Amino acid sequence: MGWTSCETWKRQGDVVKALLKERTATWLMMNGVWVKDECLSHTVTTRGMWSVWERAHLSRLDARVERFITFDLMERTPHGWAYKDMDEMVHPYYYDCPLEYLDMAPVACEEWRAKVREYWAGVPQLSLLRGGTTRTVTCPECGEDVVRCGAHDEGVLTCAECQEGSEG
Repeated sequence: MGWTSCETWKRQGDVVKALLKERTATWLMMNGVWVKDECLSHTVTTRGMWSVWERAHLSRLDARVERFITFDLMERTPHGWAYKDMDEMVHPYYYDCPLEYLDMAPVACEEWRAKVREYWAGVPQLSLLRGGTTRTVTCPECGEDVVRCGAHDEGVLTCAECQEGSEG
């Protein structure tokens, strides 16, 4: 699949809000069956958004509920932001999916899950990395949440996007 973009997406947060709204808005017809998706959890990283979804099927013959993990790779373009959606089945070559997500959905690609576990085994805990704690602050420019490590953050804290925008 290719990339989807929109000129009105000025920040990564705009893409996240649009995707969550679009994917949970209403019942959709898929292969002759009505389905509705609910996002059980999502995490935004510098590369994109990891999500765990629950899909309910509504049919006399198909009343199942399934769960799955997706990754929306996101990239800033000269004309806004773009995303490329993929799920665990295609073995996305990104491994920073939150570990707890692996317990929330059945296995679709064991090889990918092993790489996720391997990735997190090699990443030190953030609080140990800087010898401090982590905290979430709100960027005064765009209102996005920003995670900060350590105890020595000073002054006005803005997200990387807003910092880049003020420098250029």
